[in-house]
Amino acid sequence: MKLTFLIITLLVSSICISQNRLIAGEIINKENNETLPFVNIGIANKAVGTVSDIDGIFNLDLTAKITEKDTVIFSYVGFKTEKKAVAELRKKLNRIILTPETTTLDEVVVSTKKIKYRTKKLGRASKGLGLTHMN
Repeated sequence: MKLTFLIITLLVSSICISQNRLIAGEIINKENNETLPFVNIGIANKAVGTVSDIDGIFNLDLTAKITEKDTVIFSYVGFKTEKKAVAELRKKLNRIILTPETTTLDEVVVSTKKIKYRTKKLGRASKGLGLTHMN
């Protein structure tokens, strides 16, 4: 009986600890309220990150080295980058709203030049070793 109680207690505590290490949510486009697939999500200056799935849902598993003061960065091409503190994201399910951003690029000019080809001889410069064959 005591062993069963101990095992159940350990399982429940490990589930609670693992839930505290998980940040989950969905990424939404501010303009049309649609979910955004494949958004890059990571902790600034740490080797921890993930990508939202095709439905915009993400689960970020935090390691022991992540603190409440660390910043989670959400980035997606064509949208403004969003930053949130880990402490702010400890809810059950977060809705991260990204705002579209138009970026204007400078003009690019592509031109060509005629390439001058040089011929090079490959191999040895001499015709042989200087030995003759005798019969």
